[in-house]
Amino acid sequence: MCLNCYNAIVVNGASTYVEHAAEWVIGLKRRRNDNISMVESISLLTNIIFEREVIGNEPPIVTFSQLKVIAVDKNNQLGFFFNEIEAMDELTASDNNLSWVDSINVLTKLLYDREKNEKEPIIYSFKQLRREMVAKDFRLSGFFDSIYNALLPENRSDKYLNKLDKKLAVECYIICGNQNSNLIAFKKDISLFVDLMRVFAEAIDALSYTGKTISRRHLNREKTAIADDYPYRVASYLEAKKDNALVLNVDDYHNIHTKRIPNTCSTSSAAHMTTLLLNGVDSMAIPQVTTGGISIHNPNLVDSNLICNFLDSIYMNRMAKTFYDQFYYEVSLDKKLENMTLHKYDSRIQERWEERKMKYAILLDFLNQALKKLIHIFMLCNKQYSASRIRYIFTLFRSGDWKSYIEGVFQAWCIFLQFERRNYNKAPLVFLSDIFYWNQKNHPILNVLKDHLVKFTDYPVENMHSIIRWQSSSIDTSQQLSKIAKVVNAKRDINVFEDTFVIQKKLTYADKDNMSLLTKKAQVFLLETFGKIYQRKKQMPLGFSSEHLPSSDKCDQCHGLLCDGTGKSSVVIACGHGYHESCFTLLNEKCYHCENFLKLGIKNNVSSLLSQLSKLDKSKSKSKSESNLQEIIEADEDSLQNQRIENEDDILEVF
Repeated sequence: MCLNCYNAIVVNGASTYVEHAAEWVIGLKRRRNDNISMVESISLLTNIIFEREVIGNEPPIVTFSQLKVIAVDKNNQLGFFFNEIEAMDELTASDNNLSWVDSINVLTKLLYDREKNEKEPIIYSFKQLRREMVAKDFRLSGFFDSIYNALLPENRSDKYLNKLDKKLAVECYIICGNQNSNLIAFKKDISLFVDLMRVFAEAIDALSYTGKTISRRHLNREKTAIADDYPYRVASYLEAKKDNALVLNVDDYHNIHTKRIPNTCSTSSAAHMTTLLLNGVDSMAIPQVTTGGISIHNPNLVDSNLICNFLDSIYMNRMAKTFYDQFYYEVSLDKKLENMTLHKYDSRIQERWEERKMKYAILLDFLNQALKKLIHIFMLCNKQYSASRIRYIFTLFRSGDWKSYIEGVFQAWCIFLQFERRNYNKAPLVFLSDIFYWNQKNHPILNVLKDHLVKFTDYPVENMHSIIRWQSSSIDTSQQLSKIAKVVNAKRDINVFEDTFVIQKKLTYADKDNMSLLTKKAQVFLLETFGKIYQRKKQMPLGFSSEHLPSSDKCDQCHGLLCDGTGKSSVVIACGHGYHESCFTLLNEKCYHCENFLKLGIKNNVSSLLSQLSKLDKSKSKSKSESNLQEIIEADEDSLQNQRIENEDDILEVF
């Protein structure tokens, strides 16, 4: 009797093996009558293979059926030997296959161990699920094959098979989840997704009765657990990034999307939040003091002379030309689409998908605190995440061209100076002063800025605000908003359901005709906007803000007629001043009237800023209490020399 039959009869007592054992005995008797035993069959088969491959130098036999045909053709007495091997193989295969119920029990136990003990995420691929589960228990192969073959996958497209791969994985989790109610990882994924899509709580409860989700109360407990565990997630992120440069984005968020009407019991009020978002940079941490002893901080705080040197050496030559003359070129369709999708934060859009996921950014906190006073800035800097690895706050615009970016900041400051914007006529000067100081001292932070300029942008924090706004309600309280923000940020790592099943969509205006129409509409809008600015603000070109107003018919250098009949060529530059070309060449193609106006604006605003900062420093040396800081702010507000802080946009002026 063979060993398989013996074990089956003695251990399991299966009748199938009894019949097989009887057949085996008959076969033994026949082999004795035919004068060939099992050992003799193996010896004979070995000789046949040796003569074929070694002596005959023929290629090896790779299939069982081919070996059977060749061996039986050589000696027909080997037929029973091969038939018996096939019967034993079929018997072993039938022993390895589990019933449907047993397969579900085994699979449920394996998935439960994977979820609870191994702490592994959900598998949303049927092929991967089959591969991992069969590796743990090979008897499940027949179960997975029966599920797959039941849906008739033959002659189907790759798109259909890809969908089928995801659907079958879900079906396996649903079946096993119904067998064991403690298998809830898949249900939690779906519940978090539908909840963040603002599905009603009653709908979540209804889905929980069908076995697809967890209940609403269970979901609230899970969200609370995620929010409570969030500080550990932040600490883990900081530990992983402790040797890298980090960018901290600070911005305010206001939940004011709908009209709020008070009822008889209470008055509805908007929630004013502060967002702290940390974005990692793939670069070494920036030292405060280099090995050469150069500090990252300018000892003069804000150096007006450095800014004036930049104005004189670089900017004034380009300011004589209009934007059209300097930068006009045909913009490609792809570039237009890139610009249009820059601030479109819908995470389902296929373009910029990876950037919207913000894998390298993390939400530090979402605080119930409005950035309306300077004291709040100090509170945030001193109390929130004061680890030594978080050192600097950068407020930058989005760009990839470093030189154009610096020039763009200066151009923006010129506009703020002309429009007398009380906040922004100082803040850009602080940034420009630091840039020119770092360039002069060759500080390593400048290389980080140039190589990773895209990281120093408001895009991550605005993207986070868009996601929070999309997945929250206008009536949510500050506590609810804080929990939603933390769950949304943590969901990127703990929930792959959205990445697997949410269908990405393409932009609807990715067409040349639509793009042409949008371009024309944008041109009309810009013309109307600047027309209104001209009428309301009475703002002329830069030259009309200088002490020497542009003359309509005379050279602003020699005061001679521009068209005096002598054939001298003349030019009217972008600022509005007109010059003979010979006079303009003597001035090195710079308008010194506008240059003096800009230099005066730089020195006055820098002096005012340093004066305010010195007052804050004196107040801080007397007392570090919040009341004294508040008094100095109020004193600055009442001063005619200093400018008033009217809202959260004016904080940076005093800061």
